[in-house]
Amino acid sequence: MTEVITAECAEELSQVVTPWNLDLRQLAPGKLDPHVAATAVNDLIVTNDRWEGHLQGLGCTPSDCVTFCGVTKPLGIRWNGLTLEDICLPTGSGGCDWEFRTPQGTNHWVIMIPEAVLAGHMGVDKAVVSRLGSRLLQPEIHRFQRLHMLAVHSLQRPTEFHKVTPWISEALLREQILETAGQILNGSLVEPQGFRASKRALAHQRALRHIDSYGVAATPASAATAAGVSLRVLQMAFQEQMGITPKHYIRLCQLNRLHASLHNASADNASVTELMEECGFHEFGRIAGQYCRLFGELPSQTLRKSAGRRPRSVLDAVHH
Repeated sequence: MTEVITAECAEELSQVVTPWNLDLRQLAPGKLDPHVAATAVNDLIVTNDRWEGHLQGLGCTPSDCVTFCGVTKPLGIRWNGLTLEDICLPTGSGGCDWEFRTPQGTNHWVIMIPEAVLAGHMGVDKAVVSRLGSRLLQPEIHRFQRLHMLAVHSLQRPTEFHKVTPWISEALLREQILETAGQILNGSLVEPQGFRASKRALAHQRALRHIDSYGVAATPASAATAAGVSLRVLQMAFQEQMGITPKHYIRLCQLNRLHASLHNASADNASVTELMEECGFHEFGRIAGQYCRLFGELPSQTLRKSAGRRPRSVLDAVHH
């Protein structure tokens, strides 16, 4: 059975996409309008994620799972320093680094397969699949289209298979997903892929991790040092990858951190000023203006609306 899980903002969406370990941030004004549908095909999980706006996800793939992400209309989506074009399949084994941005919104499906299950189907040791890491595959178009069709079919299938004859059984659907995924991965486990991020893109990725780890203590200079490049090179990398400066990105991260704090706080036990100070802000009036331009409301309004509720996650839905 397919379930739809709703969320109102990036903080709730970060919880919805569990079992991913992702920190989602809003990078430009506008509503995200998130919509996540999820289903289980026996021990496989299939989701369809749709949201608008300029969103960044930074973190790791689900633990002990091979993840396939299909985007048929890339729309300039960035993934691990690369721009998705044509028929591309971002793929990763469990717990590998994953960073993406959706500057024009996105509509994509994700298939999560336990590493041991896929390894067993392919007839290889689980360690072989676990070493896959993050790769951008460009499979033969008919195999990509088949995996896409199976993902869509999974999300649209009825609850009772035997009553609708055109739809295949859950067992056969699972088998076909494993077979197609195994065929796509079969060559990539032996031969390295041709897609490689540039040196500046890799420096940008290292800087993102530094900024994420150090929070309010991060500066453009410290990010450049952590990335192993000069500040000028890092500025060029950010312009190429995101169209903004490192300083602007750090400020956006701070504003998202403030939004998360306000969203998860209780209006009875916290004040806007206290939370702003915790996030490294001191010029409260100017920051409130920047906050309002990004999220469409004042910090005080976010705090008042906060109910501390936790949205249902993908795992909650598929195991309901």
